[in-house]
Amino acid sequence: MEHRDSKETPVPRPSQMIGTRRTAMRVMHRKSVGVVAVYEQDPVAAAGGTRALVFESPKGSVRLEHFPAEWQRLTDDELTQIRRAAS
Repeated sequence: MEHRDSKETPVPRPSQMIGTRRTAMRVMHRKSVGVVAVYEQDPVAAAGGTRALVFESPKGSVRLEHFPAEWQRLTDDELTQIRRAAS
C-alpha cells in the first residue's frame, strides 16, 4: 500500500476571507436545456448591487435579483417556474 503524506488546510477566519460567502449549488436535469446549475452569486464589488440567483445551462445563463431566501428548499419544478416568470 502506498503511503501519502497529507496536510490539513486551515480554515480561514471570517476576517481573513475575501470574496463570496459559501452557498449551495443545485444541479437540475431539464429536458428542454439539459443540465442546469442553480446557485447564488455575490455582486461584483465595483458595481454594487445585490446577490443574484443564477441559472446556468449550455444554452446560456439567467440572473435573478429577486428570489426566495429559501430557494434551496424548492422543488426543481418550482425553481423552473421562478426562472420562467422572470423571462
